[in-house]
Amino acid sequence: YGFAVLDEHGNPLPVDAMATQLLSLARARLPHLNDVSSNGIFIQNASRLYVDAGYHPELAGCECTNPWDVVRYMLAGDRILSSLATALESTLPPGSQVFVFKTNVDHGGKGVTWGSHESQLHRVDPLLLPPQLIPHLVSRVIYCGAGGFRNNSAGLQFLVSPRAAHIEHVLSSSSTAARGIFHTKDETLSTKGYHRLHIICGESLSSHRAAWLRMATTSLVTAMAEAGLRPGDAVELASPLEALRAFAADPDLAALVPGAR
Repeated sequence: YGFAVLDEHGNPLPVDAMATQLLSLARARLPHLNDVSSNGIFIQNASRLYVDAGYHPELAGCECTNPWDVVRYMLAGDRILSSLATALESTLPPGSQVFVFKTNVDHGGKGVTWGSHESQLHRVDPLLLPPQLIPHLVSRVIYCGAGGFRNNSAGLQFLVSPRAAHIEHVLSSSSTAARGIFHTKDETLSTKGYHRLHIICGESLSSHRAAWLRMATTSLVTAMAEAGLRPGDAVELASPLEALRAFAADPDLAALVPGAR
């Protein structure tokens, strides 16, 4: 979530101190277990709340087995952060304002993005996944892009997916710079033999339907690859990065991109 606090005169307060205070309020108000590996906490619905790089609050939803629950827990996270923001505001002088933004890019001049990450548990060789998933990740922006204005452009440009403008590679191991359509980070975080597919090219969404489709369709494509099918072979793209940018910049949904064959 984007995060900002203004004092009673409209001046910004130090975001690091305010984020720390927000997390302290969470510790005081929410039943939780401490996260021994970071500054975060695990709250009563099994989600993890912590302050991430750039001093903004981040909420990692609990493990789910269907897309309906994913959406439910995302909405629960929105309400929890809204409640904490109200509590923080009550500790400040009258007229102060606390803002928590469910957005994906910064329009304050820094030109940064934070997006919304997804994780899928699977048992297929991670090296086999990129060609099967990349065409899907590129094209799904037409129904699960957040919409908004490009924040790293000199002019005013609407994008179906503002985060797409910050994706620089097809494959990448980094999540904070030189981001890729397919993130090669692989952590088991579970029983031996399982892998974590970590997807970083997606965005926080306000549409319940779009959030459901994002999780449901990506789970299906991952499951197809895990079952030995090759759903990406017939729709392999000549240039996935150029295709992503073309789809993201086309609100009329009329863009055509070349296939690899």
